[in-house]
Amino acid sequence: MQPAPAQERTITADQSDFAFTDALTGLGNMRRFFDKINRLIEERADDPAPFAIGVLDLDGFKPINDLFGRAAGDEILQQVAMRLRAAMDAHSTVTRIGADEFAFLFPLVFSEEAAREKTRLLIEILSAPYDVGQRTARLSASAGCSLYYSEEETSEVLLNKAETALYQAKRTGRGAVVVYTREMEEAAKRVTHIEQALRRAVAAGEVEPHFQPIVDLNTRHTVGFETLARWTDRDLGPVSPGIFIPIAEERGIIGQLSQLVLRKATEPRATGPRTCSCRSISRHRSSSTTIPACRSSPFWNGRASTRAGWRSRSPKPA
Repeated sequence: MQPAPAQERTITADQSDFAFTDALTGLGNMRRFFDKINRLIEERADDPAPFAIGVLDLDGFKPINDLFGRAAGDEILQQVAMRLRAAMDAHSTVTRIGADEFAFLFPLVFSEEAAREKTRLLIEILSAPYDVGQRTARLSASAGCSLYYSEEETSEVLLNKAETALYQAKRTGRGAVVVYTREMEEAAKRVTHIEQALRRAVAAGEVEPHFQPIVDLNTRHTVGFETLARWTDRDLGPVSPGIFIPIAEERGIIGQLSQLVLRKATEPRATGPRTCSCRSISRHRSSSTTIPACRSSPFWNGRASTRAGWRSRSPKPA
């Protein structure tokens, strides 16, 4: 068999490289990231020395993209890629694996603390202003990291662990760095379990309203009521509102949950007040929805974000 001409080999190499490259930023893509990790695992098969990977997510990129436009958003992503590439040493790799997500590989990082410190440096680099035409924009980023310790860990497992850590970092607040621990994985599984159970409960109408009187301390008369959402799952048992309300907000179930509790609270058979004036302040947004005898979502996030409250007009005492 005749060897392929040099031009054909060059075209094949270019096509292969293109398949591993993110078109917008010129960084490697997810395929490149996995390829780098798999090669490193193979190299260390006989002596599996640790290394670190991480996933970095831009905080608040979508609002900036909406404000300045998609072209400006693409320009910011390109600037982010340039900064991250410049921050890598000769052994490290950075890739773009999502719309505003970047993944990095640190082959010579052997400890959690070292991974944390190097990642904090990346976040600091990204915090400087970005030029967008005649304007500037600022971004922060959150990151999750995981370390390779044994040959049983695959590239997919490492990435899943880093994404679990990223989820915890974003719950902590903007600009956070979290390194994966086994406890995080158990906590993430429990949150997902509660989320799925809550979705079933909302669909089946199993979340109940409980009424709590509001008393005027001067007159000692009941002047209204607030409604509290209470849920007992057939498998989980009673679930605290301090647990399921934040999960409902984070996972986009709060609207359906609000509607369910409001509807039940305003049904004629409900044992609470017959007329009410509702006001809601959600951690993420306030909403207004018209329902018979009641307006707006019933959820009021008080000190522990556990209250589903509205105030009911009770007749004044004679």
